[in-house]
Amino acid sequence: KFINLSNKFKAKSIHFISDILIRKLCLSCKNIEFLDLKQCIKLSDCAFIEVGNNLNKLKTVYLESCTISDEGLNAISNGCVNLQSID
Repeated sequence: KFINLSNKFKAKSIHFISDILIRKLCLSCKNIEFLDLKQCIKLSDCAFIEVGNNLNKLKTVYLESCTISDEGLNAISNGCVNLQSID
């Protein structure tokens, strides 16, 4: 239920977390409630749209240092109906 990608990978490899990885995660782990994407700087709005489209049980998402536009933020806030916190 809790996925922490910022601590799962060491500092150098965290930069390899991609939109494709997030898409696969979202399609295979739909019950995620907490998602930590801090410092995943390679992600684009495509990843955040996947989160919004697939993780409707998400309660908290951490996006520190992520580059996210209004489109990505809207996808998460509109698609994740149980969302309580975006940090």
